Amino acid sequence: MIFLRYQGDVNTAMTQFDNALRHYPKSPRAQFGKAQALNALAERRQSNAILEQAIDECMKVLALDDVPRELFVKAGILCAARQSFRGIICCLELWVMHVFVFYISLIFYDCIIVSL
Repeated sequence: MIFLRYQGDVNTAMTQFDNALRHYPKSPRAQFGKAQALNALAERRQSNAILEQAIDECMKVLALDDVPRELFVKAGILCAARQSFRGIICCLELWVMHVFVFYISLIFYDCIIVSL
């Protein structure tokens, strides 16, 4: 599915991500793939309405449980970057910063535990 997005077939990728989400509604990878496809479509069509949908999909990824750290970071960065057109980047940056500080502290904690 990701391959289709990079090949430029955004509509097919969207359909496949929607199908995956119907079967696995809590899949962070499918949710993020849909966000990326919507983001590509928003850029192609220069549509703020589609961009809003992409942001909403990113926010869904951030709200899911058991999101892999790397995917969480990617979704947070994409979400923050795309929200800048709304004029609320400062609020989002603070929220993302708090979340990242929490995750960084977990990573640091994991390193200490592993090294002991």
